[in-house]
Amino acid sequence: MTKAPELVEEFSQRLRPRFSGEIRTDRFSCLLYSTDASIYQIEPIGVLIPRTHDDVAAAVELAGRYTLPLLSRGAGTSLAGQTVGTAIVIDYSKYLNRVVSIDAARRTARVEPGVVLDQLNSVVRGSGLQFGPDVATSNRATIGGMIGNNSCGARSVLYGKAIDHVRELRVLVPSTGELVLRELTPSAWREKTIVRGAEGDLYRTVDRLVRENEDEIRRRFPSVSRHVGGYNLNALLPEHPRNLCRLITGLRGRWRRSPRRRWASFRSPVCAA
Repeated sequence: MTKAPELVEEFSQRLRPRFSGEIRTDRFSCLLYSTDASIYQIEPIGVLIPRTHDDVAAAVELAGRYTLPLLSRGAGTSLAGQTVGTAIVIDYSKYLNRVVSIDAARRTARVEPGVVLDQLNSVVRGSGLQFGPDVATSNRATIGGMIGNNSCGARSVLYGKAIDHVRELRVLVPSTGELVLRELTPSAWREKTIVRGAEGDLYRTVDRLVRENEDEIRRRFPSVSRHVGGYNLNALLPEHPRNLCRLITGLRGRWRRSPRRRWASFRSPVCAA
């Protein structure tokens, strides 16, 4: 669905004072981001290359007001066209690529979404650790993209998939702002469901969907180890930890219609840890 160039230009002009990174709407840049490792070619309506978390927050908030679709992108190693689309592409790989901190005792790393897998593993190797999924594209695949794709690799039976290693995510939602998703105790989960506003609505909706459709989820979700077909409602059944990270890992490529009938999207996480 083609967006009016005037709308994209207005969005760009209003974003520019709040954005320290690169805003590209020229044809050459759009063509550069029209392909990934798949057979598909779809020209985006613009490209953002943020330098900071605040850049991303500003872009998400303003795109929400304009109901413009956003498409997160790392290395573009996707084989099924997940990182191309008629949207504003946000490329995290150029600037948002720091390993923020390592806690060897807790076996955790806090990273920005553009960190490359080999980069992270080289930092933690001295502690005898690694990020589990060992994808073939490890020298260019970004952690944000791996979370969005629930990446696994040849030895996933031993090392697990991305969903098995994601502890916490910072995500940005246009109507809510920043949310921190992590594992919650049953009592903490119930507290979230009574919070007023958009965050409470999110938890209430997910909680209701799982409760009301538990039998159907158990019956219909395919018995495969790696889900990349949409929201992992089966990961929130009562026997599993209550963690919304498990719901959205592997979400890349899932689209929804906005109330105004323009395309809106949720792709890979904005910031990941």
